[in-house]
Amino acid sequence: MGNWIKRYRAEHPEKFATDELESVSWAEHQAVVAENARLKQENEFLGKVNLLCSEATVEDVYEFIQGEKATYSIAMMCTVLGIARASFYRWLSRTKAGPTQRDTRHQELVAAIKIAHR
Repeated sequence: MGNWIKRYRAEHPEKFATDELESVSWAEHQAVVAENARLKQENEFLGKVNLLCSEATVEDVYEFIQGEKATYSIAMMCTVLGIARASFYRWLSRTKAGPTQRDTRHQELVAAIKIAHR
């Protein structure tokens, strides 16, 4: 059967000729569709990022990412915002664990300095 098909295609090439510009494989099509969806999501996310003021701290950005993680992927948000995912996850693990002894001591010292400089 395969030989018949090959022979038929060889005898009638005009029926099987395709314009190279119109010939797009399914994988290429799926890749373009996926990229389009990703770009739409990034564009929508960038609209929300404009709500962050220019004076936002890194902590504010991390909190923003945590608030939006149900809607957008953390990897995409970190990439768009120029933040390393590892830094976000490190911050997240510290916030879940609560303040460290160093943080507590730092807060005590800041409070003491404020009292001393009144």
